[in-house]
Amino acid sequence: MNVNVVVLAGRLTRDPELKRLPSGSSVCEVGLAVNRTWSPKDGGQKKEDTCFVDLVFWGATAETVAKHFKKGKEILVEGRLEFQQWEAQGAKRSKLRVVAQSFQFVGRDDVSGKKWEPAEQHQDGPAPVCGGTTDADIPF
Repeated sequence: MNVNVVVLAGRLTRDPELKRLPSGSSVCEVGLAVNRTWSPKDGGQKKEDTCFVDLVFWGATAETVAKHFKKGKEILVEGRLEFQQWEAQGAKRSKLRVVAQSFQFVGRDDVSGKKWEPAEQHQDGPAPVCGGTTDADIPF
């Protein structure tokens, strides 16, 4: 059995970048910082680590993220990992990113100072996967 599910909560590291593809689809790319805090077993001072993750949103979800989010805003994202490879200046490059399939507003609304509605969740249809297929094209 194979499972490719990622759930992350963190803050955006930059303002969302919304683009329109020639097909008319919307795509939004943004960075996410996820912090982790732990105490060493020897009882020493607490330590903190930050992981930076590239996120991509598609369709109506991409437009919603671009409209309502900006750098520093908290978000909860569910999606899947996607591995990309390319060649640039004669060197092979690669990166791992998260293709977001749904998200929830968390934290506070910057305008009103009130908490986002906890039931406010956004989900799009299947996002394109590598090779131009969609989840619907996969037989399992």
